[in-house]
Amino acid sequence: MRDAVENGPLIHPGATHVEDEEGRIISLATLAKFKRTALAKTLLSTPGTAVRGVSVEGGRSIGKTVYRHLRDGDILLVNRQPTLHKPGVMGHIARVLKGEKTLRMHYANCSTYNADFDGDEMNVHFPQEELGRAEAYEIVNADQQYVVPTSGDPIRGLIQDHIVSATLLTKRDTFLTKEEYHQLVYTACVSCSPANLKKRKKNVALSVVDRDLPIIPVPPAIMKPQPLWTGKQVLTTIFNYVTYGLPPFTLKAPIKVSGEYWGKNSGELELIVKDNELVCGVIDKAQFGKYGIVHTVQELYGPQMAGRLLSVFSRLFTAYLQMHGFTCGFGDLLLVPKAEKMRRQKLKQTDDLGDTVNARYVGEDENAELNLEKIRDEVEKRIQSKGDTASARLDMLMTSALNRITSDINNTTFPKGLMKPFPSNCLSLMTITGAKGGLVNFTQISSLLGQQELEGKRVPRMSSGKTLPCFLPWDPCARAGGFIGDRFLTGLRPQEYYFHCMAGRDGYKFLLFGSTIVYELFSEPWLLILNPYLRPHQWTFSEDHLPLVLNHCEHLLLIGNQGSHLFFWLERRMFIIIIKQYWQ
Repeated sequence: MRDAVENGPLIHPGATHVEDEEGRIISLATLAKFKRTALAKTLLSTPGTAVRGVSVEGGRSIGKTVYRHLRDGDILLVNRQPTLHKPGVMGHIARVLKGEKTLRMHYANCSTYNADFDGDEMNVHFPQEELGRAEAYEIVNADQQYVVPTSGDPIRGLIQDHIVSATLLTKRDTFLTKEEYHQLVYTACVSCSPANLKKRKKNVALSVVDRDLPIIPVPPAIMKPQPLWTGKQVLTTIFNYVTYGLPPFTLKAPIKVSGEYWGKNSGELELIVKDNELVCGVIDKAQFGKYGIVHTVQELYGPQMAGRLLSVFSRLFTAYLQMHGFTCGFGDLLLVPKAEKMRRQKLKQTDDLGDTVNARYVGEDENAELNLEKIRDEVEKRIQSKGDTASARLDMLMTSALNRITSDINNTTFPKGLMKPFPSNCLSLMTITGAKGGLVNFTQISSLLGQQELEGKRVPRMSSGKTLPCFLPWDPCARAGGFIGDRFLTGLRPQEYYFHCMAGRDGYKFLLFGSTIVYELFSEPWLLILNPYLRPHQWTFSEDHLPLVLNHCEHLLLIGNQGSHLFFWLERRMFIIIIKQYWQ
């Protein structure tokens, strides 16, 4: 503490102010070096009587208070708003980085805070009392927040690049030399134990690891012509290291990647760990979720061990990805000629599909010779006379027929129609293992975008019967109704691009009820998210309570339902009824 006062506010670790026994705050920024040194020598000197004539029991604490800089090892309370659940505030151990002005945190905590790295701001609080520090270490500590208190599901876990690296390392054909095996194990395990800060020189603190768990290597899987270790053996070594001195664990868990990608007889359809030995299966997104490897370790050995395993995994997978490399290219997006030809043939079926569906809509025989002009006039007449009801039925018939064609194209294309198969296809590896994106992203890039919908309907028509000025009035073709057979790989035409932009902006609408603004999300039917500052009324609902509720709220307006909740509006206020029993 004396060194901090002598350093002042401009040298780290230093101090900014000193508060004396009588409550006066002395700024160190205005004091010369020799005055700070003199003040530092008086830190332990205390007056002989209580302050200001008050007894020691009821007065201020005797001694000076130093307002020092944050140091390595301090416990902090970190929060990102909005704080939607209890783990929104967690305790973290500080590490001060010289010259840096941004907060850094581990990827495993991104899900807990719902944070990313595109400019998010967070609040950092430094507990000042020992009781607060103890609670931060033992109760609010990030390792203690592995599961969500509401459901018990895991919330911490590795993401994105770590998932890709884990799959590449643990797949069956990954073999490592002795140097690579030892390097990966050393990188993952060497800094697992917490370091003790020991002062060697003035203002210099050295982190020293007094003792560590032994790293016990396993024999190679292949001896000749050279010793080779598998990626699964690296995980086995790490499991033995993390659980050293404790009983080993056994686990059988499903994986995220389906059998059609690895092969029905590949032996990689489920993950099996027997007495800490990874026998088969790969590490993908499923192993960082419910009932995965990390969740198993948390249940068997405690949250501190789960946090240590996440740290070891993150260092291991980062090191292997730097060793292996991972890059997406155009080769990952291309289809084989046979799949490309089949895709074009199926897309040609959409050219005349509109006339066929219109004939079915007006009750004509689809197999007979169709009078297209008469059918179009009849469709126009029905839609103009019956309005949304007729239009919704036509949209349903057309969308159902187009979705079947879209499904056929995608099933033909993925995964067997890709030029580069899984797992050598980097984009497929990302989407299938759960690292980033999904199959929808892949299909839109390499296959087609499909039918675009706005508020659950096809692209609406103008009063002239056109969806865009470039189309004919009441044009029955699928393209005029918002079906996009193009893909991002080869580009979109202007009309398709416009339809896709319309669908991309769909789902966001603000409704004004009195003085309350409600955010309505049409992409999830009837889901209404209320202004969080309102306080809704709530009843326990059953069939017997229905007349009572309706009598109490005779002017109640039903605006939607979500799961077991009904949402009503009455006099600028929102009412929520929880349904415990469903009835026919």
